[in-house]
Amino acid sequence: MKDKSKIDKLIVFLPNWIGDAVLSLPAIYRIRELFPIAQISVTGLPHVTELFKEYPYIDKIIVPPVKNQKTDLLPAANELRKSGFDLAILLPNSLRSAIIARLAGIPLRCGYNRDGRGYS
Repeated sequence: MKDKSKIDKLIVFLPNWIGDAVLSLPAIYRIRELFPIAQISVTGLPHVTELFKEYPYIDKIIVPPVKNQKTDLLPAANELRKSGFDLAILLPNSLRSAIIARLAGIPLRCGYNRDGRGYS
């Protein structure tokens, strides 16, 4: 496993519901504590990412292009691939998030240990 001091860029996949996103705020705060010098980005639906615009523990918000959530996996993955993330933290219980992270070529992915979201 990659040493956490070598993780320069990480992305947190946000839940799709506002209430769940609010509950993720302490997790992101803790991620910042664990990776104080890493660039931390979040990605999610536009109405959820609005919550994070003034949140001081993230550096960047990425809203992937979404026309049809079922078919827009490749455009979303291509958008993330450009950033060269070292780690993806998948908060949603979503196979879609796991597929996007894998297609984006993010080498370390952490999340629920099911449906492709566990440690790999």
